[in-house]
Amino acid sequence: MRRIFLLICLALTVTGCARIAQSNLNPMNWFGSSTVVRSDPIVRQRQPLIAQAPVAYADPRPLVLEVTELEVERTAYGALVRATGMTRADGYYNVQLTEEGYEGGTLVYAFRASPAPAPQQPGTPQTRRVTVARDLSARDLAGVSAIRVVAAGNARVTSR
Repeated sequence: MRRIFLLICLALTVTGCARIAQSNLNPMNWFGSSTVVRSDPIVRQRQPLIAQAPVAYADPRPLVLEVTELEVERTAYGALVRATGMTRADGYYNVQLTEEGYEGGTLVYAFRASPAPAPQQPGTPQTRRVTVARDLSARDLAGVSAIRVVAAGNARVTSR
C-alpha cells in the first residue's frame, strides 16, 4: 500500500513539471522567443558608444587658491600623486586633479574644487586646507620626467 501511494505521488509530481516548463513561472520564458525584424536604416547612422575623438570639456570648477604641498609616492603599479592646497573659504568639496596636458615630458594637472552652494566664512588656514590624490599607472608615467600641479596663485613641480 505504501509503495502504491509513493508511485501515485511521484507520477503526479512529474506530470506537473510539464506545465511549469511552459508557464510564466519559469524564468527561461520571461522574455519569450526572438523574432526576425527589418533593420532600421537610422541605426546605422547613429554615433558609436565610444567617441572617435576626445570631446573638449571645460571644467566649471575654479582652481584652488594655491598649492602648498606636492608629493609623488611610488606604488607597486605606478605612483600616487598627492597635492594639498588652500581654498578661498570653507566648504569647498569635489576636489580633483584634472589632467590639463603633457608638455615636453611634464604631466600638467589643474587643482580644482567646487565651492560651497551658499557663501561661507573665510575660515582659518586649517579649515581651508584640502588634499587630493590621483593614481597613475606605470603606463601613464612612461616618458614623464616631471609632474606639475597648477592652482590660481601658484604651481608646484616635482621631477624624477
